Amino acid sequence: MDTDVETIAHELRTPVCALRASLLMLLCEMRDQIPADALVLLDVAEQSCGRIERIVGELLGTGSRGTAGTDTVLVVQPITPLVEQTLQALRCYARASKVTVRLQTRSQDIRVAADCDRLIQVLFNLLSNAIKFSHPGSTVTLRILATASAARISVTDYGDGIPRAFRNRIFQRYERVRNDTHTPGNGIGLSICRSIVQQHGGKIHYRSALGRGSKFYLDLPLASVSIKL
Repeated sequence: MDTDVETIAHELRTPVCALRASLLMLLCEMRDQIPADALVLLDVAEQSCGRIERIVGELLGTGSRGTAGTDTVLVVQPITPLVEQTLQALRCYARASKVTVRLQTRSQDIRVAADCDRLIQVLFNLLSNAIKFSHPGSTVTLRILATASAARISVTDYGDGIPRAFRNRIFQRYERVRNDTHTPGNGIGLSICRSIVQQHGGKIHYRSALGRGSKFYLDLPLASVSIKL
């Protein structure tokens, strides 16, 4: 398994590096000529390439264990900006899927100890899944709130829901809904998400009803108020 992951990571590194280099050159040399809306998308693409580069580098250094984020570095920071970055990166995908994404939060200062790249990886997976399994014209809702001890992020879609027979296996590797043949994926995303969340000392769980959609919950320990950035 280690060899397979290292091979895939090695194959990914060259095209990702080339793509980021092209984006950086475009942003540096033609920034003044690029329309504002397109510039935002290019900046998001460049930042996303940077995150992929770092993750690929970790995979090459740690083998298959790297998928769980063994080099996770936790920094106390507000959770809302990370959610907003993820939302910005997926706006075009949502628009193309004819899905509306709404962010609801009661506070801009809910803080957690998080590895920025790894947590965005989790958020990206949950949100992109919600968009992917939503019906055109529907809405995906992102909510951020603080409980007594945790920052809770929920992602709600109103798609078909998860079949009951599949629910106990949803966080296992290479598991996909058996009748789902029209959506891409290899069945490891949620498994990786769970590993990353556990390394943050958090929990990931969900509720689902057939024909009514699914809601995934991400609970992360609130950062101690005595910790300073």
